[in-house]
Amino acid sequence: MSQSSVGDKIKVELSSGSQYELTIAGTAHDLNAFPGNMVPLPTAYVSLETLEWLGYPGQYNQINIVTKEKITSIPQLETVASSIKERLEKRGFQVYSTQVKNASEHWAKSTLQSFTLILSGLGIVSLILSGFLIINTISALISQQRRQIGMMKAIGGTGKQIISLYLVLVGFYGLLALIIALPVSMALSYFFISLVAHLLNIDITNFYLPMRVLYLEAGAALLVPAVAAVLPIIGGVRVSVREALSDYGISGKNRSGLLDRLLLKLNIFSRPILLALRNTFRRKARLALTLGL
Repeated sequence: MSQSSVGDKIKVELSSGSQYELTIAGTAHDLNAFPGNMVPLPTAYVSLETLEWLGYPGQYNQINIVTKEKITSIPQLETVASSIKERLEKRGFQVYSTQVKNASEHWAKSTLQSFTLILSGLGIVSLILSGFLIINTISALISQQRRQIGMMKAIGGTGKQIISLYLVLVGFYGLLALIIALPVSMALSYFFISLVAHLLNIDITNFYLPMRVLYLEAGAALLVPAVAAVLPIIGGVRVSVREALSDYGISGKNRSGLLDRLLLKLNIFSRPILLALRNTFRRKARLALTLGL
């Protein structure tokens, strides 16, 4: 069946065991039908004459009923369906089954909402991890430029000026990331939506970037880096000129920590290993952020 096309003949077997050979006259695009690539139960359409030829009554046996606009919930629709079923059966009609659904909702809405929830969760986690990455990067940059910060303060630079300088740098990199991310995200989203639309038998007639999505991306690119970087920047700028210009290697605040005293008492490691361990735990906050990331 998957290799058949318009004009080919296919063999159809009914529930009674009878087999018939039919010719594919064309294709139909039914949004309410389950796609054959998802459900192994293809939907086919025949004329009333063909239906009689197959041994069935050449009559319609389905009624589609539209309720008032106020009746949209499933319990209300089921109540209406039960009432109509009872009225038809009292008049001598046999009702095989009833099915209710909200006409304004696609049958795959719940599945798509699950996918959207998963993708939203991944996006939030990625945003949080990017904040840790920004904190680590800015902390390393501030630590590397500690003497430069001291020189700027020595020649009259204020803390607000230096903070604004680094925030502008962070904003520039965020804007650059936004320029790169916009076309890439559009291309990937179109590819993903095309796959989903193909599975659901839907044609994409209009693809565009909603303004609220653009605002979210711009906020993530400009506000999140600034918020994540402000604390490391303030902490690095608060250093005095004397501390910044005399910062050679391990400072006085880190020379005799609890871990250093424990390592010195062990005497089971060589000096290079001791130096490596002490340097690893020298900046405990930065180590915690790195391991957390």
